Amino acid sequence: MKTILVTGNDKIGNRAAQAVRPFGNVRILVDSSTNAVRCLRLLRKKSLSPVMLAILAGCEFMRRGNRPDKCFPRIRSHRDLLSKIQADSPDEIVLFRAGLIIPANWLRLAPRILNIHAANIPEYRGLGAVARALEEGAWEQHACLHEVTADIDDGPVFDRQPYRLNPVQSYCRNEEAAYEAAIQLLVRHIRTSENPHGFR
Repeated sequence: MKTILVTGNDKIGNRAAQAVRPFGNVRILVDSSTNAVRCLRLLRKKSLSPVMLAILAGCEFMRRGNRPDKCFPRIRSHRDLLSKIQADSPDEIVLFRAGLIIPANWLRLAPRILNIHAANIPEYRGLGAVARALEEGAWEQHACLHEVTADIDDGPVFDRQPYRLNPVQSYCRNEEAAYEAAIQLLVRHIRTSENPHGFR
């Protein structure tokens, strides 16, 4: 099975890319669509609070590692992704920390699109899911592999990787645990779908 993995342009996205890089059935793309303008839109829509945005930025700054290197092609929109699909004819697309917005009417035309979300679905959908789970004391969590639909993080869940939040640790440490589980889930999915007729 041929898979296009679209990762976020951050250090966790790079970890995911490096984890699946050895698999021959995966083409890795880096989503560069998230920028200051998109962050402002999220703040205006109240999808993300200024405090949460600052915490996320602080965690990223303190996190070890690097952002994805230049060897991975960049995309900035669903149109860029469409051109890659037309060139590569993948069987599926997997999103990992990608901020890419997929239009609802485009979902019917694309191959199967999956997403890895780092908290329980449907209870903790959307942005800031790990923070909400911590606030509510929902310590037992799962990274979830699910189908992308018109509603955010609302598609059928195909696989889960358990992890536990720790209330005495910082948000950043808990986010690390969540995405460690998410990367384990990603690697398991790619390994399961690997075959000798991947990308050349």
